[in-house]
Amino acid sequence: MPSNIFLNETNNFIGAEKIEIEIKGMFIIERNEYPSISRTSNNGLWKNDVEKDFEIFVASKNEKEIKIKIHKELLLSQSPVFEGMFKSGMKEANTNTLKIIDFNYETINAAIQFFYEFSEFYSFEDLFELLRFADKYLIDHLTNYITSFISYRISPSNVCEIFNFAVASNFIESVSKLEKECYDFLVVCLNENIPVEKFDAVEKEFVLI
Repeated sequence: MPSNIFLNETNNFIGAEKIEIEIKGMFIIERNEYPSISRTSNNGLWKNDVEKDFEIFVASKNEKEIKIKIHKELLLSQSPVFEGMFKSGMKEANTNTLKIIDFNYETINAAIQFFYEFSEFYSFEDLFELLRFADKYLIDHLTNYITSFISYRISPSNVCEIFNFAVASNFIESVSKLEKECYDFLVVCLNENIPVEKFDAVEKEFVLI
């Protein structure tokens, strides 16, 4: 904006030898941090391979099966679906093995890492796939952790990306809260003229009220 616009007395920008400028914006610091969420400590078990008495088989990218070993009691304590599977007398209970074909190795391994209380940094795409795994096997504490983590990181640089993933995953009940948080955040940004990245990529479901 040309400076002479401010200096022109007819515009009433300057009075009594002073000028007042009102600036609207949002101050955001993006950090690679995890929210502080209470979790059961199981990482001491991780190195105890001798007592890992259960095996999960999952297909890898080259279509070969990869074996992941885990403590059976730990697995059962994480999910009522796994617990019910073994109490019902299914073959997995007798063989101490489980084959999972509808999730990739990276997703299942990430869930196992979580069970042992290891935290890694994943892309939002990976996190929403992990959220789908948690939803299928009713792993509520993993669902809560992921949704809290994603919510904690919403910013103008990623809100559209998160919103699109949330819309695509809205069959998961817990995702509806994330979708609304992204929607509300976008409304604030648009009302305050705060630029957001990849706004053109936002799904048509977003309608500014």
